Amino acid sequence: MVSLKSLPARVVLIGALICAALSGCTSAQTKLHNEICDSELQSPAHCWTLGGTTTVRHGLGPDDSNIIYYAGTGRPSGFVNYASFLGRVQPGRTYRFSAYVDGSGQIDVPPYVFLSAANGSWTGTSFTQAGKGRASITFSIPADSETTIIRGTFATENGTYPIGRGAIFAQPNLATSTGEEYAPSDDDVWTTGPDGGNLIAGSEPSARSHAWIMYGPVRAIARAGPDGSAAVVYAGTGLASGFGVGAAVDARVNPGVTYTFSAYLDGSAHEGTPPYVILSPIDGKWRGASIYQPARGRVFVTFTIPSDSGTTHVRMTFSTENGAYPRGSNALFAEPQLERGAFPHAYAVARS
Repeated sequence: MVSLKSLPARVVLIGALICAALSGCTSAQTKLHNEICDSELQSPAHCWTLGGTTTVRHGLGPDDSNIIYYAGTGRPSGFVNYASFLGRVQPGRTYRFSAYVDGSGQIDVPPYVFLSAANGSWTGTSFTQAGKGRASITFSIPADSETTIIRGTFATENGTYPIGRGAIFAQPNLATSTGEEYAPSDDDVWTTGPDGGNLIAGSEPSARSHAWIMYGPVRAIARAGPDGSAAVVYAGTGLASGFGVGAAVDARVNPGVTYTFSAYLDGSAHEGTPPYVILSPIDGKWRGASIYQPARGRVFVTFTIPSDSGTTHVRMTFSTENGAYPRGSNALFAEPQLERGAFPHAYAVARS
């Protein structure tokens, strides 16, 4: 199958006009519609979270697409092997989610796909795939749920796969159409930075930056993060890190405004407690927020500063929270971003 995304824009436009003029023809616009972030796994550090030993394999899926792969060991996989991604939805609408899943190598438990609310109150849904091919599910987002972003998770759920076999996931598609046709996602909304910019002045950590506070044995290392960004790194010793290990950076906020904080976190090597980012007020009486990451990838949390809180400054603190990391492994924190609104846009460097 030839991807519509690979066709010249003129051909796609002509096809759309012809289909619009014919009754019973599925429009090219509908086929191109996919609300998943980076369905082709071109930039997994920005849109995906990978847990355990799951990896991205290039060109091994349908139509030479990239895949998520769990390699079997002959033993139960545990519950830490998964891959998560994000998709956009609108309350009150019905959606069809489909993906290529190969669970045919499983000995006992097949792989699952879970869909859950990343914000709001939608209760979510799930399905399994014991064979291989495209699998799908239809669901509705309740009108009163306030859910605008969902999280999909492909997980082995302790299933056992022989050595040389594994579980495969590729080409997730989320659309309001009823068919299962796959089209690569249009990632413009996910790859552009926030309209108001990154509100964290000096978001790139540096040992010389006055914007950052370092706690304990952590270092700011240039080009250690995704796509060569700077990162705060804690080097594992094999022992519990203690609670005074991390780094903090501040930002101004306004009472009565909704914000989204996002960052890249790698806690995949953790033993015990995974790394946290704790958001706390420097002034006023806002209660704060937090998020943790037991895997590797971007995380986000949305919150509103109460209009009567008197909070005008927020501190964002990366903390190992006494987690242990084996020697040779790290906990890593990079690309912190605070933006107005309830959507996690792509990271934009904010200079001090």
